[in-house]
Amino acid sequence: MLDDVVHDRAAFWRVLADEQGRGMTVVANAPDVEVDVTRQALEALIDALVGNVFDHTPRGTDFSMATGETAKGPWLEVSDRGPGF
Repeated sequence: MLDDVVHDRAAFWRVLADEQGRGMTVVANAPDVEVDVTRQALEALIDALVGNVFDHTPRGTDFSMATGETAKGPWLEVSDRGPGF
């Protein structure tokens, strides 16, 4: 479920990323991982994190979404290459 939701949200955000000249990378390494939240909650979380990239970095700033799993459980990372503060 985790990777499926990440891919779905990436497809949604790709349109705006392309319009703003932002490179977007998706590295989904948790294909069979289920998470203990609803799909809607996970979508909202991803949208909030990616929305922050668009709200707080200049146009043209690349970003990535990645998933994985460790012994402690699944993880999700949204990172950007913005200038910071």
